[in-house]
Amino acid sequence: MGKSYTTSSCRIPQGGTGISINAASAALAIANDRNSARSWVSLKASANSASFVGVEDLTMNASGLSLVVNTASDVDNSVIDFASSNLNIKTGVDTTEVFNMDGNKGELL
Repeated sequence: MGKSYTTSSCRIPQGGTGISINAASAALAIANDRNSARSWVSLKASANSASFVGVEDLTMNASGLSLVVNTASDVDNSVIDFASSNLNIKTGVDTTEVFNMDGNKGELL
């Protein structure tokens, strides 16, 4: 499952405070082993920029943000190795997030 946004704003209405996020993308993969109780969750998210808004005399900006999560199974601590077989998740009409996390590096949180 994936989604991309050109501009997002998580804001409290009318003079509130919040975060403005530009060019954001997120993709989520949830996998289950049919033959056991093993399961995994993987996530990639990114944003070109984010800024805190709504507080006078406070400026807080960030750019080039990214988040990568690749959880280990609770059953045997195995991790999906996306480096050996990339997973492409569409996040929009013309955008794709590529899962290429190296399982040999272990769990990424």
